[in-house]
Amino acid sequence: MIVLPQRVIENGTVISLRGDSGNYMSRMGATGLELSKGAIDQYCKFRVTLIQIGNDKKLALQGDTNKFMSRMGATGLELSKDSIDQYCQFSYAIDTASGQISLRGDNGKWMSRMGETGLELSKDGIDRYSQFLVVVEG
Repeated sequence: MIVLPQRVIENGTVISLRGDSGNYMSRMGATGLELSKGAIDQYCKFRVTLIQIGNDKKLALQGDTNKFMSRMGATGLELSKDSIDQYCQFSYAIDTASGQISLRGDNGKWMSRMGETGLELSKDGIDRYSQFLVVVEG
């Protein structure tokens, strides 16, 4: 297990994200996403696609079903898109000192843990619930 900043996220890198609760983001069911796994398994691994739009750097995350994480509805998140569209592109902020990343959706909101295991694009700013430790495969 390698945690940022020892290794940089590159296009094609496989990562896992651990929330403040100590659990990893995981696909649940066909398309659901939760912070519910205490250890990394195949459902917790996401392939990064980096996207450069002018000066903006964004990323997309592709799960084990080859579907991309996408905003669904006002604040929901699912692994449901076959290709990358504007709802699958996330701005990001990396705290290299702690190895944590925060993801902001197309709605301008930061991804955050909600309740025990829920994930939503609902925070106006970065706080401890919207920071995720990046674990790089390899």
